[in-house]
Amino acid sequence: MKDPVPGAYALARGAIEAGVSLVTGYPGVPTTAVVNKILALSSPDEVQVEWTSNEKVAIEMAFGASLGGMRSLLCVKSVGLNVALDPLMALNLSGCNAGLVILVGDDPGGWGSQNEQDSRTLALAAEIPLLEPTSVSDARAAVRQAFQLSEETGLPIIVRVTRALVLAQEVELAEEEIQAALPSSFQREFMRWVVLPINVVPRHLHLLQRLDAVQARFEDSPFNGVEGYGSRGVIAAGFAYQKLLNLLGGTVPPGLRVLRLGTFHPLPGWDSAAQQVQELLVSEPGRNHPS
Repeated sequence: MKDPVPGAYALARGAIEAGVSLVTGYPGVPTTAVVNKILALSSPDEVQVEWTSNEKVAIEMAFGASLGGMRSLLCVKSVGLNVALDPLMALNLSGCNAGLVILVGDDPGGWGSQNEQDSRTLALAAEIPLLEPTSVSDARAAVRQAFQLSEETGLPIIVRVTRALVLAQEVELAEEEIQAALPSSFQREFMRWVVLPINVVPRHLHLLQRLDAVQARFEDSPFNGVEGYGSRGVIAAGFAYQKLLNLLGGTVPPGLRVLRLGTFHPLPGWDSAAQQVQELLVSEPGRNHPS
């Protein structure tokens, strides 16, 4: 049996397997651990890693690389996403070319941050999709899926993780050699890459249409699921699912229905599943839930 590996390793493996070319960001708990793993698992010829002076510069570098046909990963902590928000609120309208993934590390409990910011609200404000892995193995798959989804939709994708997931350990799955298809080179689209008043409204309508398409895909996402049967239900959001499963001894007991949620925005429609229970509890790694 292989030794268990931390979530930081799984996230790094997912990015490398997805063919990331540029990793950029600003140091901060808990995402620095992921960048360190990428450095350990790759060479400078394979992945270029750049720490920048601030998160605004970092996201602009990642966006520029995406336009040029390089898959890019921005790694920031929760409060760092605030600094990157100004460019993000425009590039969500212009979209991207090669896959652009934003790995955001939130810190419930404030173990290494100045607040307990919930970055999911910023994904809502920016109107871009957000995934949140429910386990270490899902973390690896979620990063790969995020790059694929980014290129299919032309949107940056947020992958939100918490300190608990980055530090958690799980027996690693078998190594995979994935031949990622090369993204297209720079596309000269004059009115797309620069957002001006003349095209703000059409681009915003196009963004909303793409979000509708993403929501339809999330309905059947492997990162969501329903386990067990019963009149009492729990929506386990993100890594709270793994914590709940650990408390239950690894299996869902009779009489309980667990709805595992790994896609936060747009939310999948779970009306039918929710209507099958009489009581419903939401468990999520948010504020005042130490990680």
